[in-house]
Amino acid sequence: MAIENHRRQNPVGQGFFHSAFLVEEKRLRLSYVYDCGSMGKYADARNREIDEYHCRAKSYGLKKIDLLFLSHVHADHVNGLERLLKATEVDTIILPLLTVKERLIAYGRTVVEDPASAQSEFYRDVIVDPLSALSRFRPKQIIFIESSEGGGAPGAGEGPITPWDGGREGPFLKGADSEDGPNWFLVGRGQPRSTETASDSMAKGAVIPDTMAMIATTSVDSRGLLSSATAGTWLLAPYVDPMIESQRTHFIVALAKELETTPKLLESQLTAAAYVQDLVVNKVDRLAAAYAKLACNLNVTSMSLYSGPAEILTSGKPRELQGESGNSWYTGLRRIGWLATGDAALKHTKRRKAFIAHYACLLDQVATLALPHHGSEHNFHVDLLKAVNPRLCVIAADSYRDWRHPGAHVVQAVCSHPAGLRVVTSKQRSRVWECARLG
Repeated sequence: MAIENHRRQNPVGQGFFHSAFLVEEKRLRLSYVYDCGSMGKYADARNREIDEYHCRAKSYGLKKIDLLFLSHVHADHVNGLERLLKATEVDTIILPLLTVKERLIAYGRTVVEDPASAQSEFYRDVIVDPLSALSRFRPKQIIFIESSEGGGAPGAGEGPITPWDGGREGPFLKGADSEDGPNWFLVGRGQPRSTETASDSMAKGAVIPDTMAMIATTSVDSRGLLSSATAGTWLLAPYVDPMIESQRTHFIVALAKELETTPKLLESQLTAAAYVQDLVVNKVDRLAAAYAKLACNLNVTSMSLYSGPAEILTSGKPRELQGESGNSWYTGLRRIGWLATGDAALKHTKRRKAFIAHYACLLDQVATLALPHHGSEHNFHVDLLKAVNPRLCVIAADSYRDWRHPGAHVVQAVCSHPAGLRVVTSKQRSRVWECARLG
């Protein structure tokens, strides 16, 4: 018996859309998606891939997406959600915990870089109140992840991983029941900081479907989600690379100047959702000007994700990876994990070391590495390749303005490393498909 991870980097142009299924003996165990969006220029490619995903999902007998991970709230990572979830339900949505300042910075950037996407009513709602906006899809729960500040991922380095007992929140911090019990458990270290019921959220003014009970939990990235099967255990482990506080401060100062107010008064006004709504609807030009005046490539709070075996590589369980990248086939690799970096700022030494330390016990499992921020030189350092030592590097990027995605130095570094490189564009032939087999 074996558990298989069927995964695909979908070619949506300048954006990101990764989808995967865990299958045990031809029976669907778990489905998950990491990001779903692209720049407005590539809407046709994005829609094509979402529709094709729905067709493939039917062949797996998919009734709903079990886990939807969102790395951050730039439009090119989330603006496909409405189409994705129009034809299927979602059980659990997981995203980083973001302050209103960070969300407004993301919106200001989208206005400058992709004005068409910034006009989306759904995207504006995500910026104003992510909980209310995402609740329209009627998930069972939404989990906000924050940095554990050195807690490290759950993994083989700490002995057997056991499910969290959960306390009163336990019934909600696990997946849907199947023949073999819940299809995932929350595991690792660190107490979930808070749990908010639907009634709590509605009391604050959020629009929550009245059919929902438990809705929002804040947890830490030292916890992950474990799917156990007869053949082995599969781990989904997040990591949050937080925005530097000074960048938030600089933005607030710039925005206050545009609005002809003081930073202190502006901060107090941002606690009201109605005021934030007015900003993203009626003062878009002010937000864009404040973002543009910073004149730098701002880092954002971004959530990375490891998907791979929880067991150590030497555990003796048979494992194999085969895949197709364009017209190239590869097979037989014993490293079978996948690691996506979102928009993590891994060029910075301190942040890169924190990322590597977090995943230290899992890096020797990683075969496929999705490079940060579409292969931007502002987010990449060659030491990332040395630490992870992947067999394939994937860059989700396409032609957009004069952006160097991927950057020439990034391409050169990967080509100088014993790893393959695949740039996934809007062309269907550029997609990467892989099947990892454990047990």
